[in-house]
Amino acid sequence: MVMLSGMSARGLRGFGLHRLVVMFTLVFTAFALVLIVRLRPDYIHPTELGTDVATYFAAGQRLVTGHEIYALSPGDRPVPIWPPFWTVPLVGPPTIAVIWAPLAALLPPILSIYGWWLAAFLVTAAIFVWTVLRGTVLTAVAAAILSFSTIITGLTGNMNGLLIGALAAMWFVSQRPQTTRRDVAIGVVVALATALKFGPSIFGLWLLAMGRWRAAAAAIAAGLAIALVTLIVAGPDIVPTYLRLAADTAAGGVTPYSAGGILQGMGLPHAVVVAAPALVAVICGALAYVLRRHPAAAFSIVAVGVTFALPVVRFESLSFLLVALVPWTRSMHEGPSPTATVE
Repeated sequence: MVMLSGMSARGLRGFGLHRLVVMFTLVFTAFALVLIVRLRPDYIHPTELGTDVATYFAAGQRLVTGHEIYALSPGDRPVPIWPPFWTVPLVGPPTIAVIWAPLAALLPPILSIYGWWLAAFLVTAAIFVWTVLRGTVLTAVAAAILSFSTIITGLTGNMNGLLIGALAAMWFVSQRPQTTRRDVAIGVVVALATALKFGPSIFGLWLLAMGRWRAAAAAIAAGLAIALVTLIVAGPDIVPTYLRLAADTAAGGVTPYSAGGILQGMGLPHAVVVAAPALVAVICGALAYVLRRHPAAAFSIVAVGVTFALPVVRFESLSFLLVALVPWTRSMHEGPSPTATVE
């Protein structure tokens, strides 16, 4: 019996702790995927009411028909509303409606909706698997903890899935030798992510902390171009409308997973709760500057800030924390260690 126990221990050590954790995480996630699909079969039918991709399609459809983006008119595609956290059919910036307008106008709904849904699912799954396979034991464990929220993000077609992939790619590009082309690509990713979600604007502070001036300038230029296109397509009144709705959302209610919700649970004053997103941005920007010689740590802290900074942070939004794990994985080129410093 003792001999068998010793042989098992040696076999386990030979197999490797990392491989064991990776295998457990992937198997656990596969079972979680099956469980979620069984409990919520509507997730694999993105054309149905309630999926995020259906909400994006409806916003693009309203824009094409000349209806209000942030209000429902007779004949509009139904969209779920969740008071007090949001009382409008779209809570994000209007750019998502602008992107979806040609998709809603030129493609059959089954193609545009399922195409986006499949792309978001595959990108989310790819980043998750990458984080597990190419990271450390700790990143694999963290990914396992995030598995349920990650699965829901992928299955609902949430734009976070695509943003996770874009920001992960941005990290790896930022670790390659600086060139104008790479800096422009980084800036465009930050600008587009901000136009779609606003929270990723904190990555602009990361660019400044890292001294990536060309990338920061590219982000500003791309952001202005995206804003101009949005104003032309959606109308000049769309910006004040969105800002008013964003302020109402921040003041009307925060979800428990957001920074404001956490502070609210601690009993802090309402003014502090409402100001939580701005406080998170300032703190993350300051920490990124302090850790500017440790790019991976600075990037991860900003990613954590982006996750919790918005007033409405749902359970599936926690999947965005995968971005914080990406710097601790190895690139295909086996780049510099995430723990290395820059001079």
